[in-house]
Amino acid sequence: PRGPRGQASFGRIGAMAADPMNIPPVSIAAAKAALVEQFADPVLRRRATMLWGTRGVGKSSIVQQVAQHFGVPLVDLRLTTIEPVDIRGAIYADDTQGKTVWFPPEFLPGADQPAGILFLDEFNSAAQATQAAAYQLVLDRKLGDYNVPEGWAIVAAGNRASDRAIVN
Repeated sequence: PRGPRGQASFGRIGAMAADPMNIPPVSIAAAKAALVEQFADPVLRRRATMLWGTRGVGKSSIVQQVAQHFGVPLVDLRLTTIEPVDIRGAIYADDTQGKTVWFPPEFLPGADQPAGILFLDEFNSAAQATQAAAYQLVLDRKLGDYNVPEGWAIVAAGNRASDRAIVN
């Protein structure tokens, strides 16, 4: 069920249905506190999180606040503005190896960045092909040969279909 303004559903990423995983609504403050607790624990940090909520409720803001709280970088990707190839990177022919190789995009965190938050906003509003590419990051913490660094959390956010938002 849809909660009053100021509430968002909070939980581990799951199926993109109108009422995903039947998670009860919680306040934005509670969602932020849970994200802080999750990021503070290196084991829990490896678990992807999905924030569900109506437009303008503050999902993006709390992710930014958590990054600021820990003093870590935030890579904020609005998936509605990204094509699948943008996430995957560029391909080139490596004559030495005798095969094609993918260069990951510069916006994905590198091994030289020990901790941070990779935020995939507007997840379920993105084109389905973009969602498919992003799912590998969310579920496997990798994309092709690229691996999300150990200290990075992955947080996705999206609107519910019941909010009359654009969802794919």
